[in-house]
Amino acid sequence: MANFDWKALVRTVSPTLGTALGGPLAGSAVAAIATALLGKPGTEEEIATALAAATPEQILSIKKADQDYAVRMKEADIHFEELSVDDRKSARQLATNDLWTPRIGFLVITIGFFAELGWITTHGIALDTTGGSVVLSLVSILGTVWIGCCAFYYGSTSASRGKDETISKALNR
Repeated sequence: MANFDWKALVRTVSPTLGTALGGPLAGSAVAAIATALLGKPGTEEEIATALAAATPEQILSIKKADQDYAVRMKEADIHFEELSVDDRKSARQLATNDLWTPRIGFLVITIGFFAELGWITTHGIALDTTGGSVVLSLVSILGTVWIGCCAFYYGSTSASRGKDETISKALNR
């Protein structure tokens, strides 16, 4: 049960509630899921236990709750993509207030990542040894962090699409 990822199941079955679980509306999403699944407010542990042994009827009740939740969010004029964009925007604003810390961090991560790649290229590693596995894990971790930094500074595909829409709207006013 400890390895059961109930949130992944919810994201698959009910995308609106699944999206809400990852943001500032997580509490209301958990309440909606618990009510649909348990018939009463419940904790995340109760939801996980119930979803681990969910019947088809319970899954359908979560899908119905997802549809109801989407309608309530639309009535309240809450748009999940805008919340996500606003979150990234505020993080970037925070980074622009302190010019040197993020730049130095990004520089250190970039140098570390490419230095490790260079070391692996020139020295090679034995993949069947413990040290080789550790080095490959470090490359993966640093690569992921570096990609995240690049997406933060230069935007990701989703952010770029949102930026293009915003510019288009501003030009058409």
